Amino acid sequence: MRFNSVLPIAAAAVSIAMTTAVKPASAFTVYGGAGTVRPCSAVVSGADSCAGVYDGNDSLTDLNSKISTVSGLSAAWGTGWNQVARVNSPAAPPTGSTVSGFNVASSGGSGTWNISGISIPSGKVLSSFIIALKAANDYAYYHFGSGTPLSGTWSTANFLNNGNRQPDLSHATLYAQFENAPNAVPEPFTIVGSGVALGVGAMMRKKQQKKEKSIG
Repeated sequence: MRFNSVLPIAAAAVSIAMTTAVKPASAFTVYGGAGTVRPCSAVVSGADSCAGVYDGNDSLTDLNSKISTVSGLSAAWGTGWNQVARVNSPAAPPTGSTVSGFNVASSGGSGTWNISGISIPSGKVLSSFIIALKAANDYAYYHFGSGTPLSGTWSTANFLNNGNRQPDLSHATLYAQFENAPNAVPEPFTIVGSGVALGVGAMMRKKQQKKEKSIG
């Protein structure tokens, strides 16, 4: 999906949306449903819940299907998801690989992630996001709500290859939800300007009323 050009305020909106609306700490929630091969866990730092582990490959269609069919997932994660970027076979730290502002660095079965460089559609703010990890034949979705950081670490400890060993990361996919930005607050000079205009208008009306009285 292509996003509109981003003004500096949009980048600030990401930070505000994801770092100031801090939610109370809560237990990590695991979702499964049909096709689960083993339970996922909190192997991606900052995530509040996960869905999986599943056999196959993640996609936007699959994510939407899981949300609509897995018990409790629709209420927890909501709808309106967009695929932002996918990083295939990410490079090693500290540089890693970046696609559309989504950076992933891999040391094989662990590494780092960072979404601070993604573009936000005009008039929107980032409300929540999901990072999907794919390794060997396994994949899982890890959800982040408001109040979570824009960077962290990940591990493929939830996954197993054909030799029942922890595999290297194949790819990571970023999905995001956007919501309308709050109405902009007028700048002080705009408020002052409005006050001056109202004051001038009131003075002109008083002069006109005096003139009409003198004529009458």
